[in-house]
Amino acid sequence: MSENLETENGQPPLSEEERTGIEAALMTGARQQSEVAAALATARSNLPSAQVLYANVRADGTLVNGFGASSASLGPSVGEYIVTFAWIILGGTWVATLGRWDGTGLSLPGHAVTNLRSGTVNAVYVRTRDETGRPAARDFHLMVATPF
Repeated sequence: MSENLETENGQPPLSEEERTGIEAALMTGARQQSEVAAALATARSNLPSAQVLYANVRADGTLVNGFGASSASLGPSVGEYIVTFAWIILGGTWVATLGRWDGTGLSLPGHAVTNLRSGTVNAVYVRTRDETGRPAARDFHLMVATPF
């Protein structure tokens, strides 16, 4: 006498063969997931890392705020600044852009140029210019990414 057993969802119960197949698939999936997790952990440990530092500087050379920036000062000519960091930044990259630090509007047009401060390993020399390329005192943001 055969009975037509149904589960709560109206489908017949799983056969022993189906159960074995599902268990094998689950074990394979768990093994693959474990292998992927191990591969990701290895890859992450081999990734390079960087420290991102920044400074917000007023046109008068005042360091408004930053992360890793220890000071800012005016350079020898109009639109020239020196920003010093508490870390070695040699071997990294530094980028400056004109911008207000107080959120009160847009910066005046122009551009900024950066270079490692000559003779140092922890300072950036920044030049700010107006839209015609002439030296001009401007607020700016400086970001430094360094592998150290």
